[in-house]
Amino acid sequence: MEKQNVIVDAYIDTRDMTIKGNGITPKTELLIIGDQPYSSDPSGKSQKAEKLAKSMEEMRGQANKYGLTPKKLTKFLEETGYRMEKRVED
Repeated sequence: MEKQNVIVDAYIDTRDMTIKGNGITPKTELLIIGDQPYSSDPSGKSQKAEKLAKSMEEMRGQANKYGLTPKKLTKFLEETGYRMEKRVED
């Protein structure tokens, strides 16, 4: 992303579900949020999904602290001209 003059302040590493980078600051301009995680575990909860949800909530809290409104990933992609494939439901 740096090749496109975009500086990423923070992101969630999906290997260990932790926040990487310097974190959200007053200079952060945009927080892009993906879909809320879900678990295919029959009990409805998996540790990985729970850790991801916790990290997402922490980033939302940081954004809220600085008055930053999160933007859904699909909305961001649409606004930047990326065309999403239509889903076909059975």
